[in-house]
Amino acid sequence: MEAKTRTRTFKVVGLQYALTKSGRAMISKQVPFTVKLKRDPENEADGNAIAVVIHDKNVSKEPMRIGYLRRQVAEVLAKDMDSGAMKIEKATVVSMSSVMAEVVVKFSLNHAKKFPLDKSSHL
Repeated sequence: MEAKTRTRTFKVVGLQYALTKSGRAMISKQVPFTVKLKRDPENEADGNAIAVVIHDKNVSKEPMRIGYLRRQVAEVLAKDMDSGAMKIEKATVVSMSSVMAEVVVKFSLNHAKKFPLDKSSHL
């Protein structure tokens, strides 16, 4: 079975907790920039949490968490990330405000299950 490649835009929340106001302002000037999505199963607030981490040396010398994918999205993606069924090809922050950002994620799934986020407009 050939994996189907998808591209989706997801909201990144919690920026105000991860970054100072001046940090958010500085980083927002760097948009667009590359990030990685990293599972955070030890997160006390959400065992399905998926952190959004800067991995662009032009923005930050060290990896830096800027926030998390929304809980509803993480609930769907976490299982496929944990099982290895999801391969993330590229993730890019394309917009950023003081409390939220949007990340475009290109990924493939190596299973034929219906993907519940294909029709959602509130990601």
